[in-house]
Amino acid sequence: MVAWTAARMPPRMAAGVPLSDVLAELDRISGINRRYREKHGFPCIVALALHTSRDTVIAEMDRRVDQSTQSEIETALEQIGHITRNRVAKKMSM
Repeated sequence: MVAWTAARMPPRMAAGVPLSDVLAELDRISGINRRYREKHGFPCIVALALHTSRDTVIAEMDRRVDQSTQSEIETALEQIGHITRNRVAKKMSM
């Protein structure tokens, strides 16, 4: 068991969300990722900056499991492009 300190506490726990809820959400995400990887052969890539909440990220991941692998390759490349542009923009603004 991990001993949580204030510095290591996940934001949701720090906000008072029960550990059981945090673990349930992590279990759901792990299950989606497992199904996605089994079907498509690579991890689900999501540009988090395009989302306003964890709920929309999870919903997108869940929806994408059932897409064709060719479609997911294209989507993954688009997501990588968003992630890369966001990182470059942050570096350029420093």
